[in-house]
Amino acid sequence: MLVHSGEFKDMLPGLGLDMGTFAVKGVLVDGDDLKKISVFTAGNPVAAARRCVAGLLAEWTGAELRLGLTGANAPLLGNALEQKPLLEIEALKAGLDHYGLECQAVLSLGHENMYYLEMDGGGTVTFFNRNGQCAAGSGAFWYQQASRMGYNDRELAEVALQADSPVKISGRCAVFAKSDMTHAINEGATQSAVSAGMARALAEMVLSGVAQNRIGDGTLLTAGGVINNIAVMKYINEYCQARSVEIIVPPDHEYLSALGAARRGAKTVTATALLAILDAMLEARYQPENPLPHLEPGRVRYMPPLTAATQYDLST
Repeated sequence: MLVHSGEFKDMLPGLGLDMGTFAVKGVLVDGDDLKKISVFTAGNPVAAARRCVAGLLAEWTGAELRLGLTGANAPLLGNALEQKPLLEIEALKAGLDHYGLECQAVLSLGHENMYYLEMDGGGTVTFFNRNGQCAAGSGAFWYQQASRMGYNDRELAEVALQADSPVKISGRCAVFAKSDMTHAINEGATQSAVSAGMARALAEMVLSGVAQNRIGDGTLLTAGGVINNIAVMKYINEYCQARSVEIIVPPDHEYLSALGAARRGAKTVTATALLAILDAMLEARYQPENPLPHLEPGRVRYMPPLTAATQYDLST
């Protein structure tokens, strides 16, 4: 059962931004009112954050608010504000605390970042592991393959459930997985069988690679956009049922980290100043940290063509 902590009643409104690689999730908490919005990153996290903030503050009439940041792209805005973002695990735990959620283990499945953690009775994290940099097993990989087949991510998940049996797909490497899928389709496998195989491969990678086969008795709280993929969750549910593990999916689970950032936000800003900083970031020209020197045309020299000193007979 979700229990609102009520702690925001006597505090400034809190705005939390979870600036992920796939989407920016934002939450505005003002007393008992909670507003949330999600914007696809689409390769421009600052623009997505700007749209997210503008949407959250569109009808808000207050003056100051507390700002909290988390997510892979949070340092972009954090540097401009001289604010240190929360670690994703800190923000998620704060979001769980806000609703009074208690659990033994948490599986967070974002479109690119996934992690598994275990906690003791006092809420202290006793184990933590996350996925690597390879795209295999990520929601973003599923999204890419869904687009390749002419579906969105949720439509392909429904197609996968129609399969009688899944095609075997490698889940360890995105390149191998894509190769297996292409080979299976060329041999006449249906899209449902191929997508079901991909769903099973992603689930197996999450369970063995991210969770390290540690999911056992008790409760498992799940969060993140991939939790909405009914095909992947089918295989994760089967795994957990076989081990007497109860899966908990909180409402609005995609926004738990953003809510935690709003809860822990310590930077006081005005809405006008925050939007102005985001606008300035969008207008600023990108400057690489270690730029290459400009070429000077008068000093550029080209290597003369190489000539072989010895002729070799390669016919034998």
